[in-house]
Amino acid sequence: METLIIQTFTAIIGTAGFALIFHIRHKFMFLAVAGGLIGWLVFSVFNNIFTPKSLFISNLMAGLICALYSEIMARLLKAPASIFSLPAVIPLIPGAMLYRCMINIVNSNEKLASDYGKAAFVTALGLTLGMSGVWAVFDLGKKVKNHLDKFS
Repeated sequence: METLIIQTFTAIIGTAGFALIFHIRHKFMFLAVAGGLIGWLVFSVFNNIFTPKSLFISNLMAGLICALYSEIMARLLKAPASIFSLPAVIPLIPGAMLYRCMINIVNSNEKLASDYGKAAFVTALGLTLGMSGVWAVFDLGKKVKNHLDKFS
């Protein structure tokens, strides 16, 4: 439990840091950081409770929720979705896995490099598919609405 609290706190700090780097306006800062918190909590719940150690499902659901949150906030606040989605996925990016993959390649440890590389790929794939699915649905909805507006 203590580890989850520390990880959640660092996810918030990391999200806030990248929100500052991306120059997100102060009025959207809290909501951008909230997206990162929500994404991290969804990942943690799915990774620790529902599907123990299933990186793909955990990241798929976290990516889906991050993208859904970003699209909803964008429409409610009439702002671009990217100001919410980019900071939201920062805690989920498999940077440590990629680093460990590269360091094991340099150290000629093919087995560990392969394991970390596969884990990083599965993580990125789940995150990408979750977000892309939401974006596709929202884009389709926008196209259908524009098509119906044209004929009414």
